[in-house]
Amino acid sequence: MRQPAKVQHMKVESKVACALLVKSFRKLDYDAPLFVATAYQYRRRWDFLLEKLQIKQLVCVTPGGLRGGAAVYHYKLGRPMQDLLWLMRLRRQTTLEVYLQEVAALNTFAQLPKSVRDSILLSASCFAFLASGVCDFAGF
Repeated sequence: MRQPAKVQHMKVESKVACALLVKSFRKLDYDAPLFVATAYQYRRRWDFLLEKLQIKQLVCVTPGGLRGGAAVYHYKLGRPMQDLLWLMRLRRQTTLEVYLQEVAALNTFAQLPKSVRDSILLSASCFAFLASGVCDFAGF
C-alpha cells in the first residue's frame, strides 16, 4: 500500500558507470524522464535482455532485484547499515533487512551455468568501451 516516490535518487560511484550515464543522457533536458516509454515496454526490454543473455529460462530475475543486489553487495563489503540505508534511500532498517534476507538467499549469479556467467561478464566488459567516447549512441 506504499505510494511510489515522486522523485527517486541514486548515487553512482563507478567512474565508468558515470561516464556511460553522462554519454547516454547528456542531451536530455534537466527535468526530462530518463525512460519515456511505458512500464510494459521497459519490462519487455528487460525480458529481451535476459533472453539474449540466456538467463530468462534459468532463474526469475526482476528489475527490482537489482536494488536488493546492490544492498547485498555493499553489505558484503562491510559498509555500515546507516550507509546502506542512505545509498538505497531507505527510511527504515526493517526495509533494508527484507532486501538483504531475500537477495542474500538467492545468490542468482552463482546458480547460473558457467557459459551464462561468462556471457554476462563479457557483456559487462563492454561498459568501459561504451563510456570511453570511442563510440557514440545514435539519437543522443
